[in-house]
Amino acid sequence: GTLDATAWVSIFIEDINDNHPEFYPLSYPADVQENSPVGLEVVSVTASDRDSGIFGRLTYRIVSGNSDGKFAINPVSGLITVAGPLNSGQQSVHNLAISATDGGGLVSLVNANVAVSVIGTGEMPPVFSQARYSFSVPEDAARQHTVGTVMAAHSDPGKTDPITYSIHSGDRSGYFAIDPTTGRLYTQLNLDHETVSSLLLNIQASSGNPPVYGRAQVNITILDINDNRPEFTVMTESVAITENTSPGTIIFVASAQDRDSGNNGLVRYTLLNNPDNLFSVNSINGEVKILRSVDADNDNPLRYELKIKAHDQGTPQRFSNLTLLVIIQDENDNGPMFSPTFYDVQVPESALVNYRFLQVTALDRDSG
Repeated sequence: GTLDATAWVSIFIEDINDNHPEFYPLSYPADVQENSPVGLEVVSVTASDRDSGIFGRLTYRIVSGNSDGKFAINPVSGLITVAGPLNSGQQSVHNLAISATDGGGLVSLVNANVAVSVIGTGEMPPVFSQARYSFSVPEDAARQHTVGTVMAAHSDPGKTDPITYSIHSGDRSGYFAIDPTTGRLYTQLNLDHETVSSLLLNIQASSGNPPVYGRAQVNITILDINDNRPEFTVMTESVAITENTSPGTIIFVASAQDRDSGNNGLVRYTLLNNPDNLFSVNSINGEVKILRSVDADNDNPLRYELKIKAHDQGTPQRFSNLTLLVIIQDENDNGPMFSPTFYDVQVPESALVNYRFLQVTALDRDSG
């Protein structure tokens, strides 16, 4: 015969530097007073790189807009600080272009823009009515659906400059937008709770020229609706047991997954049919048991086809079905039996060797 052997082989895929750093967000507005000391923290920029190891380590630098050296950037953290005296009369806005370079030398394809407003000592930013807002929206909300409204006002009652609202970060995919004039937050893409269940938006309100910025956060919870049904990995399964399987034995475990959350994702199991009332299913964990022994002493194994329903607890309730074929096979639990058990024969004395004088018969109720 043939000889064979088995071995496990681990394959490690080495990373190559095939991804450029990417900034999010791309725009960083900030304001700083003109008498700010050197070293004052202004804003931090953030980029990411999908590569790993040294290829994912980033270095930041200011590539334009800082010819007079008014600002400095930490090459590792991306923190921008004041590096020289600022004068709003000489330059009220500094637009800095920031690049990120990974450990393999790839540079960000799009630079970040940092717009620093240099403001007078008396300038005050708009103040939001709340430091943090919380809103919720169902995942089936239509586009342009109003989620909520934020509001900011001038801390100086005499100031009348219009206030402009914007989303600074926290929503990279652009699920939400904000009306720049009214502060109304609304949906601009279709939502899916199973993809994104919540977002924390960093919003800002700006006013004046050069602008000053007030900031707040908005936590948006995307509410689940029952839009997914429980799913079995396959729709048909089979299991073989012997006829003497003990009553109460677990012969199969049904398992379905529902991507929804809460009651919408809570799965329960029931039998849609139960031939001869021979089986049961645990409604919570899906364990299928045989309730009593059966006799399969024949040439054809017994076959039972069960329909198992997995349903969630949402409204409307969603479900899927599994077909389970249970084959009950014969077991060698019967000994041979002669029929009849007593024989009375006569043999002539002249019988030769190998003379055939009787045939006996025994039967076994097992199959195979």
